[in-house]
Amino acid sequence: EIFEFFAHRIGMAWNAESTRDAYVEAVKGCHDRLAPTVDLSAFNSTESTYDLIDLRKALGLEKWNVFSHSYGTDLALIYMRQDADAIESIAFDGVTPPSVGALGWTWASARQAFDNMVTACEDQPACKERYPDLGATFIRLVNELEAKPITTTVNVEGVGETKVVVDGGMLLNWFVPVATHLPKEFPSTVDELAHGNAQPIASRWAEVWGHPERGVLHWGL
Repeated sequence: EIFEFFAHRIGMAWNAESTRDAYVEAVKGCHDRLAPTVDLSAFNSTESTYDLIDLRKALGLEKWNVFSHSYGTDLALIYMRQDADAIESIAFDGVTPPSVGALGWTWASARQAFDNMVTACEDQPACKERYPDLGATFIRLVNELEAKPITTTVNVEGVGETKVVVDGGMLLNWFVPVATHLPKEFPSTVDELAHGNAQPIASRWAEVWGHPERGVLHWGL
């Protein structure tokens, strides 16, 4: 239900009440379908660490090397307490400590990433010349598109022609999980959008969210 909502959301205004209501309805539908037969309390980080132990044993490994990223670092820090003797080495990329109970850290991290990516472009003469005032342009677009969104269509593999609404909320949320992981695309995508071409950002956004069964980001927990 939630994946289906995500697929529909790309064609909806990000901050509209109707979008919010559709999200709530999708979550409620998912919960109501699963609750009678599934122990939902078993889906948490501590339980997932025991799944990792079972996986390691199923693979016949006494020790292994662990790489963790984003939320995975939170999981890895808990896992270390449960299976320490089996860890040969462990790496943390973008630490999310278990002591942080909410996702408030997302925006501080996103701001740091935004500043770093803009600075990286400014520090390269060719990038600075081709994409002047990159940071200011992005912020201007967020405000302009929130006031006057762009609607376009893109082709999603396995789905077909799909409507995408590009507004300020979408642009901001494109930056956090998508642009930060594909930083080379950031300057050119913003520049294309500033010149009226929404296809690059709409295509990438639809690639991530547009298929109800094959989303790039998953929310199983």
